[in-house]
Amino acid sequence: MPLLPRGVRRRPGGWSAGGILTYATADLLDEVAYLAAVLHWPLDTLLDLEHPDRAHFLAYAHRIVDEAEAEEEEP
Repeated sequence: MPLLPRGVRRRPGGWSAGGILTYATADLLDEVAYLAAVLHWPLDTLLDLEHPDRAHFLAYAHRIVDEAEAEEEEP
């Protein structure tokens, strides 16, 4: 590692500069599992989605499921 001042390389309390570096693993897996179940897309495709795209498709998948459930409830 290049020589950096200690305060830049190692932050107090173990936090790193730059905010969120990764998406919460459990949340990512929940979203991917839901999309896989509803849309039947392969895992590689789902994991390659950028967060905004995944959020868009999650909203779409929720609409599909909600509409299907509403149709089942109609007499």
